Amino acid sequence: MIRRSARPTLNSRGGCRPVRPGRLAAAALLIGALGGCVLPEPVTEAERLDVALKDLDAITRAQAPVEGRINLYGAMARALRYNLDRRIRLVEQFYASGEFDLAKYKLLPDASIGGGYLGRSNQAGSSSQSLLTGRQSLEPSTSLERNRGVADARVLWSTLDFGVSYVKMQQDGNAVWLAREVERKTTARILADTRRAYWRAYAAERIGAQLPAIAEAANAAIRAAHQAQARGDLTPEVALDYERRMLRTLREIERRQELMALSRAELAALISVDPATPLRLGSHETLTPPKLPGDAEGLRTVALMYRPELYEHDYKLRIAGLERQIEILSTMPGLRIDTGYSYDTNRYLYNNNWLDLGARLSLQLTQFISLPARLEQNETKQVLIETQRKAMTLSVITQVHLAMRAYGTKLRDFALANRILQNEGRALTTMRANKEATTAGEAALIEARAAHALASLDYYYTYAELQEAYATVLTSLGIDNFDGEREGDLPALTASLRDFVERGLTERLARHLAEAREARRTITTGSVGVREESNSAPAPEAAALARRREASASVTVAE
Repeated sequence: MIRRSARPTLNSRGGCRPVRPGRLAAAALLIGALGGCVLPEPVTEAERLDVALKDLDAITRAQAPVEGRINLYGAMARALRYNLDRRIRLVEQFYASGEFDLAKYKLLPDASIGGGYLGRSNQAGSSSQSLLTGRQSLEPSTSLERNRGVADARVLWSTLDFGVSYVKMQQDGNAVWLAREVERKTTARILADTRRAYWRAYAAERIGAQLPAIAEAANAAIRAAHQAQARGDLTPEVALDYERRMLRTLREIERRQELMALSRAELAALISVDPATPLRLGSHETLTPPKLPGDAEGLRTVALMYRPELYEHDYKLRIAGLERQIEILSTMPGLRIDTGYSYDTNRYLYNNNWLDLGARLSLQLTQFISLPARLEQNETKQVLIETQRKAMTLSVITQVHLAMRAYGTKLRDFALANRILQNEGRALTTMRANKEATTAGEAALIEARAAHALASLDYYYTYAELQEAYATVLTSLGIDNFDGEREGDLPALTASLRDFVERGLTERLARHLAEAREARRTITTGSVGVREESNSAPAPEAAALARRREASASVTVAE
């Protein structure tokens, strides 16, 4: 009978058993791991500064140097090429596309190949014991070599994993389109912000050089008034009134100079240029107000068809719907198939290489029991997204109406600012012609110069606000987005943007308005779809237009 010691501390010769090398290795590994469990050193100020300087140097080296004057289209080109916020969105879009590409590999079965060496310090032997008598029925023997080589190649495939991976790949595909809409929204916002900041900085450049000279003249007038009062040429009341008027002029000039400095800094940030870099903007002989074709109803439909925020909610709803399919699939029985080829150098084996095949059907009971709760949670999520989409739909319509109203208001303000500038110019000419050689006359001339300079600044600023209102209308419609080639050199991109803004944007808006009117007519007849243009029409474009019209139809019917 085989008897084993309860305390195997001595060998058959009465000595201590040798310590196994594997235990020594495990103990050393454990001690090393515990010794490594220490808090790492924090990032030092020097390291932080070094990284920041390298980042700034990388940003500068990646850009074309600012040379000469920058016009509106050059500023837009630099914003499209170098704006870091937009580059973040592009990287996010690229990352989502990479996730979709990686999801395809998850549809493949798991395949592995490996080989190695197995060895031990003694023979792997065993004996048998009778279950009836309890006596040893076989002397100790072995069927395994102490040192041997093994190799295998296996393929594992699961129907459940395949189904879930396929649905998740569809989710990743919708995430690509979602990232594209986010990038489109960011690009439209950057173009609108660049348009506004450029014209404000342009106003600052045109009038900024005049304001310091006027401020110095106002301070000189205050000193002259004090001297005239000391000589008795002015009464204290008159001198105080002059000083009050000049101080008000100085305060207004100071406020405008601060606004100008902020405008230039904002433009520099949008085109990713150091705010300390001097920028010279292009000259414009005439300031022409931009025009918007179409009526409010047509523009409203265009916004419902093209706003990126609405597409974002559509893709989020798709992803949530696919998540419901995943929840259902995860409760179904899964068939797991495992097959492979194995090789073993063990000389005791009758067959040293063999093929094996196994199949297993399993059901996750916990997933099955929790399915109703998970489906209810998913339904709540879809309701939440649908409610957010409805709120966004109403917000889009409101934004279009407010943007159109603001555009009309700024258009009238610009016309009024033009009249005020002309009036102040005539007043300054008259004042210079009839100026009296007195302290009062000098103060009146300074006030006239300041009023004319501020009127000029208001004129240019009002034009900047008009351009901002125009850009806000385009952004509210979801179409102010340049889709031309963006990877060429900067001059080519500037020329493309000029053509897009001056001609292509108007053509695109007119085309979208025509599509919106046709969609409205299609909806009112009770059929939603795309009329057949010709057999040569690309299927993806037709499908895209159908989706847009279906989205527009659902929104209109709900209203």
